Amino acid sequence: MENKPWYMRVLLAIQSFFTDIIGTIFKKIFRINVGASDNGNGGTNADDTDTDTDTDTDTDTDTDTDTMIQWLKTNVFADGMPRSFEVPKDWSAIGEPDTVEGVIERIIINNSISTYDGATWQIALAVEGGKDNLAAADKFTEVLNSGSWSELEIIRGYKEFIYRGKRLPEQNAYFFRLISPNWQQPDPLDGKTHIKGYPGPDYDRDLIVWADWKPITGENAWVIIGALQTAYKKYNGEVPLDKDEFKLAESIIPAMEALQIDMGAILHAPEGTDGKDPDEISTENDLSAYAALKMMHKVTNDSRYDRMMQGLRSYFIEYAFDKSNNIFYQGGKFKNNNFSPNLTFAVDCQTWGIMVLTPKTIDEWFNEEGLAYKIWKNTKRRAGYYDVNGVLRGVGYSDEKDILSVEWTAGAIFAAHALADYYKDSRGEEAARDARTMREGIDELKLKINSKETAYYYANKRYYIPFGWWANPILSTTSTAWVYFVDKGFDPFLLGGRKDISISIPNFSNSLK
Repeated sequence: MENKPWYMRVLLAIQSFFTDIIGTIFKKIFRINVGASDNGNGGTNADDTDTDTDTDTDTDTDTDTDTMIQWLKTNVFADGMPRSFEVPKDWSAIGEPDTVEGVIERIIINNSISTYDGATWQIALAVEGGKDNLAAADKFTEVLNSGSWSELEIIRGYKEFIYRGKRLPEQNAYFFRLISPNWQQPDPLDGKTHIKGYPGPDYDRDLIVWADWKPITGENAWVIIGALQTAYKKYNGEVPLDKDEFKLAESIIPAMEALQIDMGAILHAPEGTDGKDPDEISTENDLSAYAALKMMHKVTNDSRYDRMMQGLRSYFIEYAFDKSNNIFYQGGKFKNNNFSPNLTFAVDCQTWGIMVLTPKTIDEWFNEEGLAYKIWKNTKRRAGYYDVNGVLRGVGYSDEKDILSVEWTAGAIFAAHALADYYKDSRGEEAARDARTMREGIDELKLKINSKETAYYYANKRYYIPFGWWANPILSTTSTAWVYFVDKGFDPFLLGGRKDISISIPNFSNSLK
């Protein structure tokens, strides 16, 4: 090209530019859904493709995925570990000023990472790929495998915790749901170091220190998911069994296995967990565990994981589903051979149920065509967040209509796409519309910080979630990671994800005009 006249070089450059633009437009318009579907039994259908998915990211989307990744990489502690939230500048609206509960909420926001949030952060960086992002993602694996983090010498629940009659060694116990690099922590609201009634150490009962020591099944399932997804990306579609990621995932299985009871469910937490009934079951936790165990089975082909999945399937079919209301129960308690369901409606049990189990499996298990669609209709009716024109813009957490959760809406978007992919009729068209309008809706809670960073708020306002924590309108790692998953079309519940999801141009485009 150097031998051509200057005007020919200019013309060729212009031609190349417009060729790229036209190619990008055609790729967007004719994006085809050829995704995998799980048969719900731990195996795959004949047309499953999740074993052959390429997680390299697209560069032709109109989203802010690059700037989301940049924010995720900067919202970290000094050692590179992720934070669950960006530290607020104003604490006045978060928690009561002079209550123990308010102090604990503020120090969790200020100085911790949820192991679930950390897993979503890790997966997003791994999916984005590249040497620097993969190196950043490795930090989470490194810290968890070490068994400590900075001033916290213990990050796993073993000494005081009993796993259905068993005391497990540290290396096989659950991780705590939240971990922090600091032991003593002043209240970020006003700097106070003591408050009466605080659960402080024996040597200073009112001293404000880290106080959340809860090993929970759901968060640990996500540690497994995060480690395996990271390895799958890092090692080019393989999960080597001698690598740190697999060792981390495998180390959790003995605790999960110990907590699985005869009726099939895996209990929510071991005995000794503060504020938790040892007979409690969480359907959302067990859906996450099912996805994690399916990945472990796929990687190892070990029948151990298939047996555990069979138990969970029994729980989902025989106990977890409310047939009279066409929804999944939030969970319940199993005691004296009797299951007492928790009747509080949980949005994520519906959306993650559709994602993890698939519409096809749900319809087949309960022998009712269209049941998965009915679950979604009930979810919208009970927890849909609608604009003034009656357009669905997202979902909340439970029975409310004025709460918008970015994270849980992202799960709803994936669920709606699964429905659109399965029901090739007006129900699928409705679900495709829902996916699109919800994706538009969560941008209400998007913050373009600068030209390089974009993040999403946790929720549209302060709200007590009836499952044990507060939502606040602050920038959130897991919200941002889940929007990244949506915009990349990466389903975190499938090993290797999937790239066949298009939010901006749904399959049923004619119905959206």
